[in-house]
Amino acid sequence: ELAREFMRQNPTINVEVTDYFNNQIDPFSPGYTEPRTLYQGANCFLHKTQGSDAGALREFVIPITPLMEIDPEMSVDDYFPAALTPFTVDGVLYAVPATSFPSVIIYDRDRFVEFDVAEPSLEWTLDDFLATARGLTNVNADGEQVYGFAPLYYDTPGNPLVQFGIPLIDNSASPPTLNLRNAERAYRWYIDLIRVHQVQPLLTPAIFGASLSGFDANREEFFQLKDNAQIAMWPARHMNRGPEIADTPELMTRIPDGQALERANLVLMPLPVGPSGYSGSAPGAAGYFIAAASSSEQRDACWQWIKYLTRQRAAAEGVPTRIDVFESDAYREEVGQRAHDVFRLALESAHVPQNSLYDLPEWMGFGTSPLHTVYQQVAAGEADLLEELDRLQVRFDEYRSCLIERDAFLTDDFHEVDPLIRYECAMLVDPERGQLLRPKDLTQ
Repeated sequence: ELAREFMRQNPTINVEVTDYFNNQIDPFSPGYTEPRTLYQGANCFLHKTQGSDAGALREFVIPITPLMEIDPEMSVDDYFPAALTPFTVDGVLYAVPATSFPSVIIYDRDRFVEFDVAEPSLEWTLDDFLATARGLTNVNADGEQVYGFAPLYYDTPGNPLVQFGIPLIDNSASPPTLNLRNAERAYRWYIDLIRVHQVQPLLTPAIFGASLSGFDANREEFFQLKDNAQIAMWPARHMNRGPEIADTPELMTRIPDGQALERANLVLMPLPVGPSGYSGSAPGAAGYFIAAASSSEQRDACWQWIKYLTRQRAAAEGVPTRIDVFESDAYREEVGQRAHDVFRLALESAHVPQNSLYDLPEWMGFGTSPLHTVYQQVAAGEADLLEELDRLQVRFDEYRSCLIERDAFLTDDFHEVDPLIRYECAMLVDPERGQLLRPKDLTQ
C-alpha cells in the first residue's frame, strides 16, 4: 500500500518490497541470522537491533550523517535523541530511526484498591518500585499469596546495568575487555526481590542458550498466577514476543488498545529510573539502512523512499521515534493518552550511556549474554553470584586471548572479528555456547 502510493508520487522510482522474518536479534540466540546474509541483494532495508550490532552493520551500509547534513527536509533533530543512539558508531549515524520497542510495566489497579496501596507517579524510581511491590505483596481474601511483581521468562523491570550505571567495558585495554564482576551490585538488587524482599515469586528458570529449557513451565506458572489475580505488576514489551503470547494484549506484545486496557482496569507505567538516572527502557529499535553495494542511483532512490517511510505511521511496527509522527493526534488517538505519556517518558529516559551493555562490539556478547542465566540460577539458589561472575570472567578472558593470538580482529577499532575464528575460540572455551556462533556456511 505504501509502496504503491510512493510510486504514484515518484513515478521514476520502482519499489519492490520483500518481507523477512528474523525471530532473533541476539547473535547468541538460536535462529539468529547475520544481517549481511539476511539482507543480501537489498538496496535498503528495515532492521531491528538491540543496538550493539550497528558496528557490524556499518561494514556493508553507508553512513546516513552526510545525507542528513545536505538534505534540508531531514535532520537528526526530527527524532528523539535516544532513537539515534542504537544506530550511531563513533559519532556517525548509520540508519534513519524508524521505531522503538520500549519496555513498560503494567499493573492491575484492582490489587492497589484491594490492599490500599497508593498508585505510583509516572516519574517513579527503583526505590518507589520496591516500596510499591512490598505494599502489594499480601494475602487476598481467599488466603492466596499475591505478589507485587512477577515477570514472564524472568524479565526485569528495566535493564539492571543501565539503571545502576554499571561500566562493564574497559576501553583502556587493547582490544577492550569486560569487567563482569562490576555487574554484582545491579544483579544483586534484582535477586533480592526474590530472595530477600520476597515480592517476586520464584518461577522455573527459563534458560535461553544452545538448548531451551524451562520455558513451558515458566510460562504456565506465570499465567496461572496472573489469571488468578495473584500478580499486581508485570513487565511488558512493545514488540512481538512469539506466537504463544502474540494474542495476549495484557502483555502488550503489540500496540496497546488503551480503551481495552482501561476496561480491564490495567494501567501502563514506564520502567522505574535507577540510581544512574536512566530506566534502560529501550532494548530494541528499528532503523532504515542503505546497502553500500547499491549504485548511486539506487542510493538516491532509497533515500527518497526512506524519507517517505519515516513520515508514515504504518511503515513499521513499534513506537514511532520521529517526533512529529509521535506527537500527531492520529498516533495519540491510536494508543490512548496514557500509553502516549508512558511511551514519551520511556523514550526520554532511555538514553544509553557509553560503555553500557548496548554499546559493546558484537564479539563481546560472549561474555555478557550469560548474565541473565546467571541471574536466574542465583535467584533460584542454585549458584553464588560472585562465583558465577568470576567464572564468566575467566571464560571471557580465555576467549579474548584466543582472538588476540589468532589475529581475529578485522578492524582497527576492534568492532569486527573473523566469524570462523570467533566460533573456534568460543568452542575452545564453552562448546555448548560456542555452537550458537557456528557460521551457517561451515560444512560439517
